[in-house]
Amino acid sequence: MIDEAKAKHKAFDKDEWNLFPKQEKRAPIQTNSYDCGMFVIACIDSLVNNLPIEESSYSQEDMPEFRLKLVKSISQGSLHKN
Repeated sequence: MIDEAKAKHKAFDKDEWNLFPKQEKRAPIQTNSYDCGMFVIACIDSLVNNLPIEESSYSQEDMPEFRLKLVKSISQGSLHKN
């Protein structure tokens, strides 16, 4: 991150970032070529709601329902912690 910020002549303060300890369990993995954003949002949702992130947390099969939940939250202007 620091090198990328330098290359783009942007300020970067590493103290503004929180580091999470490395987890022994693997995060869920997408199995298609188009749900990467949904997996990132699902991971962020888990972090915000203090939920574990492990292989069994969510899966590719959960993405249609998660996508609908996200659309509903956005359309209602209710993106917030559960």
